[in-house]
Amino acid sequence: MIYDPVLDDAPILQGDIFASLPRVDVSLKKVSVIDSDLTTYEMTWANAAESQTGARQMVRAILPLYPVDAIVITQSCDAARADNVSLCEIVPVDMVLKDSQNWRTTKTWVKNLTKQDTESLRWFYLPPGGAPGFQERMAVDFRTVIHLPREELEAFKQFRKARLNKVAYEHFREKLAQFFRRYPYNPWYPLNKEEFQEYAGQQHEPVEPYDWQR
Repeated sequence: MIYDPVLDDAPILQGDIFASLPRVDVSLKKVSVIDSDLTTYEMTWANAAESQTGARQMVRAILPLYPVDAIVITQSCDAARADNVSLCEIVPVDMVLKDSQNWRTTKTWVKNLTKQDTESLRWFYLPPGGAPGFQERMAVDFRTVIHLPREELEAFKQFRKARLNKVAYEHFREKLAQFFRRYPYNPWYPLNKEEFQEYAGQQHEPVEPYDWQR
């Protein structure tokens, strides 16, 4: 298995897996703000922010909290002394897969996982079982980032279940770096008109030509 157990007194490192951490969901359209007399008002975030004076003034509000599993993405050197630690949410793998209903047999699972896990940069696969105790196939979703105070995370290390072993961590670190430094582009942009028409005919979904390809 790709997980290593972690001693309670071990420092927090990149690749550490935590269970049941709070994820806060905030709406810009509707915020339940609490007044000084504990009266609650619903307003937009724009109105809530305007009601405060001075820089970085706190808005007291009621916000939904969801317990989620997450993995540390802050570099280990920063996780030792930064004010906050950043983590990415861990979700069931079906939430990040394309056409997951076609992955049901062992044959298609192995074929598609080894291909898509390499090609898709936005997620990292985590198998079930092992030290984290995952009951199903999971994935790190690099698109969902939460951050928590480092000192408080250190004080509640019972939420830490495992960390990636050396082989998995090296892959995780590289894939994480590629995700955040990736440059999105349309691969057909250098084609001429004839080449673009051939490319477009091979695609399952329509692609938009550039001016020089019309």
